[in-house]
Amino acid sequence: MNPKEASNDLKPKRKYISVLGIFEILILLFGIFLSFSSTIKPLKYTLKYMWGFSFTILGLIFVVIMIILIRKKFVSLIGIGLILVYMFVAGFGAVVCEMNAVRMQKISVFEGKEVVLTIDDSFYKWDGKSVSYDPSNMEYVGISGSTEKTILCTVDGESKKFGIYLDSQQREVYYIEISPSGAGIFLKLTKK
Repeated sequence: MNPKEASNDLKPKRKYISVLGIFEILILLFGIFLSFSSTIKPLKYTLKYMWGFSFTILGLIFVVIMIILIRKKFVSLIGIGLILVYMFVAGFGAVVCEMNAVRMQKISVFEGKEVVLTIDDSFYKWDGKSVSYDPSNMEYVGISGSTEKTILCTVDGESKKFGIYLDSQQREVYYIEISPSGAGIFLKLTKK
């Protein structure tokens, strides 16, 4: 062995740290923050969405994996794979939590209030919790407060204009649309 090779063996080998891997860890941490903040929003209304924290935990596991593998040669490829998996899985959970938080926020405006629908001489009342997001079995009746039919909808005695729908399968059930959008929110009213 020549002296040059011997001196190379005595020098400590420098360990490689992937700069791209560090950047990927930061991306995962940002995803964890977004997942966590999306999960908290519906928890103001119900604890039913606690499962959303599983995506935060999954992100933390991915970060730990990246930290363990930060000195490996192919860590950047592994990081890209973990980011893509996390983006689709946690992204789905975040969208579900965000959408339901918006729905519950709109419904919370009516909580504790008496919602009554009068059609001709019949009265229909909301029980304070029954809601539908599926308009597939609903037939449009009209708008409350319009002059073409005798339809009146009141919220705590105050007259309101809502789209009114009849359940095509249960003729004694009506719905009022409180959010006229593509994914409408309908309060279910039953005969009293």
